[in-house]
Amino acid sequence: MDITTAQNNFRKVTADSVPATYANSAAVFLQTPPTSTLLFDYTSASVSGQNPSLLYVMPFMVSATTAQTSIGMRLLNWRKYADASGTLTGVTIADTAGNFTCNANPTLAVGQALTIAGTFGGSGTITVPAYVNPTTYYIIATNGSTTFQLSATPGGAAITTTVGNPTGVTYTRSNVASFWYVPTVLADLTLTFTSGTVPNYTIDGTANHRTFSGITQVAGTPSGNLYSPALPAGSNVEPAAALIDLAGAQYVTAQFKSSGTPTMGTFWSTL
Repeated sequence: MDITTAQNNFRKVTADSVPATYANSAAVFLQTPPTSTLLFDYTSASVSGQNPSLLYVMPFMVSATTAQTSIGMRLLNWRKYADASGTLTGVTIADTAGNFTCNANPTLAVGQALTIAGTFGGSGTITVPAYVNPTTYYIIATNGSTTFQLSATPGGAAITTTVGNPTGVTYTRSNVASFWYVPTVLADLTLTFTSGTVPNYTIDGTANHRTFSGITQVAGTPSGNLYSPALPAGSNVEPAAALIDLAGAQYVTAQFKSSGTPTMGTFWSTL
């Protein structure tokens, strides 16, 4: 990732070797503020310590060709929330190595304490070390929401379990951090690149920056004001851009996707 200084009130963020799909790991709950492909945070000097109302973005691709497909850009807003303890529901034991599944829970994290209380009924149990009512275990692996693996000690080896759907026990997670940073999608954009009709720019000494010829909103996501010019054959036209509503945003990050692992990015400014 490369973030440059302001130029004519615009900034630039880039990402190398962009994957064909959005990385889910970049959109899970965090215990510290996000830093990867961060456009701004509301406390930074880049927005004068104020929370702006609109974000202007103009996506681009470096050394682009018509071979690039499935091109997209997603903007995420990270809100800061206080953490608290809570009860997991829908818990099942997935295998013999201490792996469990549960209904979606927004605040699972490695290192988190999880207290199991009650008497195991139904199917599935904890065998090594033998379960004693109640016992506090520790999460050593998780996807942050619906799966977790337990150890009897912080960072220790996994417990041994039998597969099943236990009844008669409760699962209470502790709060690990003072706050969680929770992502929501501000905009999900599909980008159109047409070779030969979009101007080629040299920016910051790097050649072959190409803006996009069109931009559309992915169905089911918050709408933005989109600007996609008409493209007469052989003409040089203004690039596609979007204005995104930032009401209530605290930290905003960008994700990109495209086939062929290109370098992608966006020029951005806040209004």
